[in-house]
Amino acid sequence: MPNKRLCDYCQQETLYVSLDIMSKTRQLGFNHNQAKIDIYFCAACNVEYVPAFMGNGCRRNLYTIINEETYRWTIDCMSGHGYMWYVAEPGTPGQKVNSGLKLLKVFDIDVPTITPENIYNKLSMYLLFL
Repeated sequence: MPNKRLCDYCQQETLYVSLDIMSKTRQLGFNHNQAKIDIYFCAACNVEYVPAFMGNGCRRNLYTIINEETYRWTIDCMSGHGYMWYVAEPGTPGQKVNSGLKLLKVFDIDVPTITPENIYNKLSMYLLFL
C-alpha cells in the first residue's frame, strides 16, 4: 500500500488511485516500462497529485469549470513553473486519463499563486487575454 498523502490545501487525506497509463503514453510516443502511475486525489479541493516520471518531483493539478469547459492549472513542484491547460475530455481519477489537452500558457516567471479558492477567478481572467 502506498504512503498516505494529505492535501496541501485542506489537510485532509487524499484518495489513492492507480491509473493505467501504458496505452496513453505509447499513443503520445513515450516508450517506458511504467504501466501504472500513482495519483493522489482530493475531491474536496479538486486537486490531484502526480509523481513526476523522472526525478523526485511531482505535479499538482487543480481543475475548474469555466463556461461549461474544463481547465487545469498544473504546478511543477521541482521548477515552480505553472501551466494553464484546456481539457477537452476530462478523465476520471483512477479510471481514465484526460484527453484532448491543449496547453494555453506557460508561466515560468511571475508564476501566480493558484489555489482551489481562487482558480476559477484567476483562470477566467487569464482566458480574457488569450
